[in-house]
This record gives sequence, C-alpha cells and structure tokens, in this order.
Amino acid sequence: MSRRPAGEGGGQSVIVRSLSTQTTVEGVRDAFSKIGDIRDVYMPKDYYSGKPRGFAFVEFSNPDDATTAIEEMDRTVIDGHEVSVGLAQQRRKSPNTMRKIEPKWLR
Repeated sequence: MSRRPAGEGGGQSVIVRSLSTQTTVEGVRDAFSKIGDIRDVYMPKDYYSGKPRGFAFVEFSNPDDATTAIEEMDRTVIDGHEVSVGLAQQRRKSPNTMRKIEPKWLR
C-alpha cells in the first residue's frame, strides 16, 4: 500500500474516531468498502507502546465517497464501539513528526 498524503491525486480522507483497540486495518476496510473504492487505510499506533491509538484514516479515490462515508458511517458500531466519522483536515504526519509529539501522560 502506498503512503500518499491525504488528498493527493484527487482522493479524500475521513477520520474514524473511537475505534476499539481490537479493530484492525482489515476491519476498517471491510466496514467502509461498501461506500466506494478505498485507496488506503491508515491506523496510527503509539510510538512507545505499539498499540493502536483508537482512530484511523480512510482515503477514498473519489472525494464524493468521503462525504457519503460521513453521512452513512457516522455513529455506527464497529467491533462494539460507536464511531464518529469526519473529514480529515490535515496531511498525514510522518513517523518522525509523531515521535516528537509528547504523550499526554508526560505532560
């Protein structure tokens, strides 16, 4: 899978929040594949623990599919958790950038 920044080449990403720590990339892809063609699913992990951070980005090839995903998937249940779905606003951060962000428990 390629690691293109969100929005590059005409696609559009949504952010999916409140995911279970048991949810996998494949589970997110399966849940959203009924909406349209998915370019990429990215689930950030905590740099220090390696555990999922509870959210994911789903990049659709067609920007209209991202809008449909928000309308149809917001407040649905995935793996026992009600998720919220919204438009991703920023480009994906690099791993080096994420390492520099101080964890909340250190603040």
